[in-house]
Amino acid sequence: MLNDSNLKFSTSRSLEITQQYFNFLDQHIEDVVNGNVAEFLEINEIASRLAISHTHLTDTVQKEMGHHPCHFYDSKIIEIAKKC
Repeated sequence: MLNDSNLKFSTSRSLEITQQYFNFLDQHIEDVVNGNVAEFLEINEIASRLAISHTHLTDTVQKEMGHHPCHFYDSKIIEIAKKC
């Protein structure tokens, strides 16, 4: 049974995962743009780098942000492409 303490941990962990995803995404896209990395990673590869499952990453970001992680990934790439 979830109590207030477990719920707070669950919520804070969800926010932590979401923030880690966005931090990783920003750095990864910058690395690709700067030529430090040859190609964009897939979401399952990003999840692996964050040491969580693809499903957990997807479910968590979807719950916290209202969109699939790919939505934000694509949006950030498009935003950078428009600046170039």
